[in-house]
Amino acid sequence: VRIPLLGSTSGDSMLLEFEAAVRHEKYSDTDDPTVPKFSLRYLPFNNELAFRGTYSESFSAPTLFQLFGPGGIGFTSALNLTRFGGGPAITGQANSRSGSNPNLRPSTSDNYTLGFVWSPKSIKGFSMSIDYFNIEQLDLISSIGSATILQDVELRGTASPYASFVRFGPRNDTTQFTAGTPVTAAGQIGGNAIDEVYVTDTLVNIANQELAGFDIKFDYTWTNDSLGRFDASLAGIWWQHYRAQTLPGTAQFDTVGLATLFNGTIPDWQTYLTVRWSRGPWAATFGWQHIPGVTDENWYDNTDPAADADVEAFNSIDLSLAYTFGSESKLFKGLTLKAGATNALNEGLPMAKGSFSNENGDVSTYGAVGRFMYVEATYRF
Repeated sequence: VRIPLLGSTSGDSMLLEFEAAVRHEKYSDTDDPTVPKFSLRYLPFNNELAFRGTYSESFSAPTLFQLFGPGGIGFTSALNLTRFGGGPAITGQANSRSGSNPNLRPSTSDNYTLGFVWSPKSIKGFSMSIDYFNIEQLDLISSIGSATILQDVELRGTASPYASFVRFGPRNDTTQFTAGTPVTAAGQIGGNAIDEVYVTDTLVNIANQELAGFDIKFDYTWTNDSLGRFDASLAGIWWQHYRAQTLPGTAQFDTVGLATLFNGTIPDWQTYLTVRWSRGPWAATFGWQHIPGVTDENWYDNTDPAADADVEAFNSIDLSLAYTFGSESKLFKGLTLKAGATNALNEGLPMAKGSFSNENGDVSTYGAVGRFMYVEATYRF
C-alpha cells in the first residue's frame, strides 16, 4: 500500500509518502512467519532532495537438510576439560551425536535504514546518497561444540543451558543419547568414565548478530562534445559495528577492523571507484577497489611479517576497453568487442596466517586469483 500523505507527486513541490507491505509464508515443517515492511519518503522542497527511511522484519527458514539431513554418531575429538573442584584434567573421548534438528525455528531479523539522496539541479549530473543501516539477526543456526557443552555442564551442572544435551549410560549403546541418565549436579562428567558420557551437539538456534554502518555513494556525469562522456561513481561502506554472540550468556564481540576465523575480514571501511569514458563506438572503464588494513585476531609470530598482527591494505585496479560496431558495418552491426583485466597490477593476497592457516589469507574477501585477463564478444540484434 502506497499512500501520499502531503504534497504533490509531480516532483516540483513538497511530498510526504508512506508505504507498507506484508508477507506471509506457510511451511509444513517449521513456523509460518509473517513479516512487515514500512517506509517513509520525504521531499521537503522538490525532487532535488529526498529523505527516506524504512523498517522491516525478515526471516530465513531452516533448510530441509538442516531439519532432516543425516546425522552422525561417533566420538568427540580428544578432550582436555577442567575438572569441577580441581584435580587432573578430564581427557579421552566421549560419545557424540551431531547433525540435523527437526525442531529448528526460522532465523529472524529487525532492520531499519535512514538516509537521503541529493541531486542538485545547480550541479548538473551530480548525485549523492548516504544511508544508515541497522540490522539485528536472531536465532541464527549453528552448532555449539561438544567440548563447550561438556565443559559447561561439568562446572555448572543443571545450571548449564546445555545440561539437557548430556546423558550418562553404558558404553556402546547409542540409545543412551536420549534414554540415558540426565545430569543432576556439577562434576558428573569427571565422576564417570568418559566413554559412558553421551553428548548431543546437533544444529540449534543459538547465534545473534548486530550490524550497523553507512552506505555512501557519489555519482557524477560530465559530457563534452569533443572528449566524450565521463561517468564517475564512488561507492563505499563504513562499519559502525559488526557484533556477534555465538553462545547464550556470553558477551558480544565486535569484528570490525579484524580478520577472524568466525567472521572473515571486516575492514573499518572500504570503497570502489569507477570511471567510464565513452565516445562514439569506443568505451573504456577504470575501477579501483580499496580495502584498508586490518588486524589478524589470531596472529602468532611478530618476527614474521607474513604472520604478524598487521594485514596489509589491498588495492585492485580493473581496466577494460570496448568497441561497438554501428550501422557503418552491415556485417558486424550490433557486435561489441571488449578486452579487460581485473586486478591488472596483480596485487597479492594480504597475509593473515593466524586466522586463515590453509590459504594464508582471506580469499573470500580478496579473491584467490591475482591478475585475470579476458576478452568478450557480445552481439545484439
